[in-house]
Amino acid sequence: MTYEDLALMNNFSDDEKTKEFVSRDFKQRKLKRALNKIRKAEDYVRDLKSISADGFTQIVETVSQIDENFKKI
Repeated sequence: MTYEDLALMNNFSDDEKTKEFVSRDFKQRKLKRALNKIRKAEDYVRDLKSISADGFTQIVETVSQIDENFKKI
């Protein structure tokens, strides 16, 4: 088993890890944070779509009610 494979098990202190491992570990943590931010953004977009769809539905209902009331007059 290579040193890097052993280091992936986190059995070593920070002093024992190679520069390559530290660099790869940093990149992986950075990618995980980016993926979390992307997931949050997707959730926000999904919520905005839902709110927008609900808003447009209410606008259409309001316009329909105005048309019905206008026809009664």
